[in-house]
Amino acid sequence: TLVTTVETQVDRMLTSVKADISDLNQNISDKISEENQAGSEKIESLLNTVNNSVTEIKQTLADSSESLSLEEVKQELSEKIHSENVKVFRNIQDTMKEMDHSEEMDISFEEKYQALKSKFVFTIIVLIADFGVGIAILLHSLGIF
Repeated sequence: TLVTTVETQVDRMLTSVKADISDLNQNISDKISEENQAGSEKIESLLNTVNNSVTEIKQTLADSSESLSLEEVKQELSEKIHSENVKVFRNIQDTMKEMDHSEEMDISFEEKYQALKSKFVFTIIVLIADFGVGIAILLHSLGIF
């Protein structure tokens, strides 16, 4: 009965640890998917903004090409391109910061997983020792040892 009790406890603990590890793996996978999706959406939004700006620039050039000299057009185009480049650079910089934060979270999850794994190994060792002591007590009570 002692052996059965110990085996039952070990089975319950193993099931609990497996469930925790499975949940942790699922959380990590979900978080990575969310971060990748958010990054993709942000980059797509940035590209759409750039495309819209280029369209506006083309329209402005078409509208004002008759009234502006070539030098004025070049200057205006240069300023608008620079302005859009700065916006895109800042947005990409923000996206990269968010991705770095995501990597930090992944590392944190990995550290938690390793801590859980070491606790699991310790629990197994203690349970094996407990099982050995239980068998020794059983053998001693039967007069064999």
